[in-house]
Amino acid sequence: MRPPRWKSLVEKSIAACCAAIEIYNKPVVPHREETFAILVVAAWELLLKARLIQENGNRLKAVFETEPVKRKDGKPSKRRAIRRNKAGNPITISISAAIERTCGLQAKSLDTACKENLELLVEVRNNAVHFVNEDRDLAIRVHEVGVAALRNYATALADWFEHDISALRFAILPLSFDGAVAAQVVPAARRSQQAQNLLAHMERAIAGATAPTDSRFAVSLRVETRIVGNRAQDALPIKHGKGPDATKVELTEEALRQGWPHDYEELVRRVKQRVPGVKQNDDFHAAHRALSGDGRLARVRLLDINNPKSSKKTYYSDAMVDALATRLSAAAPSKSGS
Repeated sequence: MRPPRWKSLVEKSIAACCAAIEIYNKPVVPHREETFAILVVAAWELLLKARLIQENGNRLKAVFETEPVKRKDGKPSKRRAIRRNKAGNPITISISAAIERTCGLQAKSLDTACKENLELLVEVRNNAVHFVNEDRDLAIRVHEVGVAALRNYATALADWFEHDISALRFAILPLSFDGAVAAQVVPAARRSQQAQNLLAHMERAIAGATAPTDSRFAVSLRVETRIVGNRAQDALPIKHGKGPDATKVELTEEALRQGWPHDYEELVRRVKQRVPGVKQNDDFHAAHRALSGDGRLARVRLLDINNPKSSKKTYYSDAMVDALATRLSAAAPSKSGS
């Protein structure tokens, strides 16, 4: 028995999505975020068209563009025909039209969060085709939107076509193993106007995103990776919280030494190794003050843990070294200090 027409589109869609993940997860690939966006949008477009064909009795006409048939006098008639390209092949609808039509289906329509997520990726794809968008903050946003797009894709694939892709390890690697470094902002002077406009659009869209009707879908997701010093097999993950329901966790002195091992003098020494020529000037102290408020980067400890009135001293994590060095490196070309 001949397989349904939509099935080949689903298979091609999965192949495009796997290619996007493979490109993104390679260690060094120029313009990988842009290439990833192009391939993921292609994967979603094929999936949406497969869904429309499936819902319309396996008829390909469901995704063909049509145009009015001209009468003998050259005027358009009410009859419509399939629009064809220069090679004579049918032209299919755009991804924007596919999104709208899939959202309008009576059964298993496209979730609003998927729609808004896809519109962001399409914008990234369109800008990638016309401009070069090399920007650290933009890369972070593409990662957040891309993670959501992959999760949405796997969920929709299972809902619409009962296709399980868990064996394919459908995930893109985190942008960085250190959230503090990943959060550093690229100086505005180094950002192109095109990248600035795209980033501003994405941030507005994410901030104003509609709440998903189904918790399995999302417009944007943030993935954080942390290195845990405790190697015990029964170690439990914890989160910082100040609410009334937050779990109280007391860190041992050993855990504090492992997590925040450097005093101020050692912090300065390590930063100077990372950024040759850096000076302990106003810029240095301002960056240090700005980062010291983050409990993951700096922590105040009692010199005598048995005496609550003991003198206090601030200690710093390895992440603080990375974050401070990164911030000073960005400012180094314009301000070296003395």
